[in-house]
Amino acid sequence: AQLSDKITELIKEAISKTRRLARGLCPVYYTHGLVSSLEDLITTTRMLHQVDCRLKADDDIDVNAHMITLNLYHIAGEAVRNAIRHGQATTIVISLKIHEDQFSFRIQDNGRGMDPKIHHNGMGLRIMNYRAKIIGASLMISSDRGKGTRVKLSMPLAALTDPLT
Repeated sequence: AQLSDKITELIKEAISKTRRLARGLCPVYYTHGLVSSLEDLITTTRMLHQVDCRLKADDDIDVNAHMITLNLYHIAGEAVRNAIRHGQATTIVISLKIHEDQFSFRIQDNGRGMDPKIHHNGMGLRIMNYRAKIIGASLMISSDRGKGTRVKLSMPLAALTDPLT
């Protein structure tokens, strides 16, 4: 009876984690804004991977373009997954800043990093670059062996507002 109760409890927990993971893969709440979506990504990352994941965002960040929000969210998700899977990071910080007329979006981890002498051309990196290009942003990925990886995206501040809204 105890074993049966334990199995039932574990199944319920697995179903709950699967639902949270599925929401993270295709969240329906992009319309709640970039910061809110990233906060959900961070919460999911903490729960599923026991990684110290944090968000640092300027108070005046307001992304009103659905396409920008969608692509930035997916770039962050890919960078977080890479940091955990390949870099074995224990800390990940996502930063959003505005400086003059530029928006800066950065994901930095404390993982093992990538060897800069090796050309990394995995599918995830290609998709991040593609997503950055379609929203008119520049993307730079840098890494120091043993010191983590930095994914930095920058774009004009004006691009954060959808001209149709």
